Amino acid sequence: PPEPEPEPEPEPEPAPEPEPAPEPEPEPEPAPEPEPEPEPEPEPEPEPQYTSFTHINGTTELINIIGPLNETSYSSTINKTDILSVIVAITVTSIGQSVFQSATSLTSVTFEEGSQLTSIGQQAFQYATSLTSITLPSSVTSIGSGAFRGSGLTSINIPASVTSFGDYVFRETSSLISVTFEEGSQLTSIKSSMFYDA
Repeated sequence: PPEPEPEPEPEPEPAPEPEPAPEPEPEPEPAPEPEPEPEPEPEPEPEPQYTSFTHINGTTELINIIGPLNETSYSSTINKTDILSVIVAITVTSIGQSVFQSATSLTSVTFEEGSQLTSIGQQAFQYATSLTSITLPSSVTSIGSGAFRGSGLTSINIPASVTSFGDYVFRETSSLISVTFEEGSQLTSIKSSMFYDA
């Protein structure tokens, strides 16, 4: 008998197609660098506030004084007896001892508005015989001994802020007619020597 035909071999299954490789995730974009903050502009330095000294010859000296006004603040260029008038800058905080003692030509002392002056030292205007009036700023709290002794003052107004007087403040001030204490004065007592020989 004839031999049976061999069964056909099964066709091989096609190989599975390889899975496509996953696409790489896109790298995140780098964060933008922050813009540098602009450097702050330096604050302008305050303009100097000058204390003005006028000579008897009419010339004027401007001196930048911050803090106490002492005789050494001006004595290198100005002779005390040649001072006719002074405009005191707001940067001056005190009038030192004997600053204008025997400044016999001094007729006017003006304190700028907003003055920070707190004290007038001992003998500050002693024997300033041509000084007939002065308006003290409302910031002054103390007036030293003999501050106006023998001066030419005829009147003076004492700010309410003044809390203390030294001895002999107006001694020998023979032209003094009136002393006015502002309303609300914080003074609690006056020394008996304050007007000695006035």
